[in-house]
Amino acid sequence: MESKIMTSHLQTISHKRDFAMPYFSLLCGGHKGLYISTIKFEELEDLIRFSNASLRDGIKEDYKATINGEVRPEAQRVLRFYHLKYAILNYNACYDYILQIIYFAFDFCEDITTREIYQEQLVKCTFSNNSKFRQRFKAFSETNTKAKELFDKLDDFYNNKRKQLGGWANAIKHRGGLSIPEMIPNRQNACICNDGEIVFSPQIIYPNIITIDEIIEELKEQNRIICEFSEYLFDFLGFNNVCTNRLSADGWFADVRPFVYTEN
Repeated sequence: MESKIMTSHLQTISHKRDFAMPYFSLLCGGHKGLYISTIKFEELEDLIRFSNASLRDGIKEDYKATINGEVRPEAQRVLRFYHLKYAILNYNACYDYILQIIYFAFDFCEDITTREIYQEQLVKCTFSNNSKFRQRFKAFSETNTKAKELFDKLDDFYNNKRKQLGGWANAIKHRGGLSIPEMIPNRQNACICNDGEIVFSPQIIYPNIITIDEIIEELKEQNRIICEFSEYLFDFLGFNNVCTNRLSADGWFADVRPFVYTEN
């Protein structure tokens, strides 16, 4: 049984089969970055499916969860919350995979010749204000209209659409955790006082508290946002042409990548 918040509408992307034929052509053409981005698209597809599965598990209400051998509603909600935590982390990771697709596909990366260089490039693939990738992309977008289109969309997608989800993921990983009311122990009367002033209370170290319904609503929206941007990027890159083998006169695929990054 599922709650009133249904999951039948959850989107995914499906391009694995599309890349079966073009792999060899991409490598033969020396297009390392494009080849890597097709692999990243495949990984993104799997990650979205894993995220959706965790979200569906978090929505289910028929778990026979127990506390001290007794089936209790609060135990059920705790179990659902653990599934939703995985969904939060996986949906959040989708943003990084999409960023990597852009980083490699448009040659913002260094030439990949070893596994060590590849790993180093993954570390450099960040989109903070002071990241070299973002600075390069922004400067390049000022002289290239197609690059500006993608930069503006990516900036809004990565820094605005992700804000709530990214905050939750960071809380889980780095900032004291994330929890639901059912998991907070009843210790409100415990404290340390000094001359009648409370100088320490357990509430100080409580994790960020949200409800299951809040999480589900946000993740449903994230599913839509991530899938729509993924499909936009697939089309923007011209991968529809790659996957239908539309060859140009010189033997390479027509209309692939509307721009390639070059140093000014």
